Formats: sequence, C-alpha cells, structure tokens
Amino acid sequence: MVMKKKDIQALHLKTREELTALLKILDTEIAKSKMDMLTGKIKNLNEVRGKMKDKARMLTIIGEKGERKNG
Repeated sequence: MVMKKKDIQALHLKTREELTALLKILDTEIAKSKMDMLTGKIKNLNEVRGKMKDKARMLTIIGEKGERKNG
C-alpha cells in the first residue's frame, strides 16, 4: 500500500515516538516483501518500492522533527 496525500499529512501530526514505532513495523513489512520477492511469491516490484519510499518519507519527517527540537 502506497501512502496517499492525506496519509502523509497525518504523519506530520504524529509524535517522533509514534513515527519510530510505525517505522519498525514498516521495516518488517519491507523485509518480508523482499523475501517474498526473492522466493517468487511477489511479482509486483512496485509494492516493495512503494514501501521503501514510505520509509524514506517517515525518516525525513523524523529528521525534521529532530531539527525543530534542536533549532
């Protein structure tokens, strides 16, 4: 599932701790999807790529929240 615009906006309202918890869940999903892809269960590479982009978005938001505290 790739995040939609309103999902991304909702991420900005979450705390850093909530985002970190979601990131851990997403990491396990990415690892599972990569294993499924290697074993041939998943043919759609866009699913894995979408999850990796979602992870990058979350990391960016976490970084922004860290800068606001320090800056």
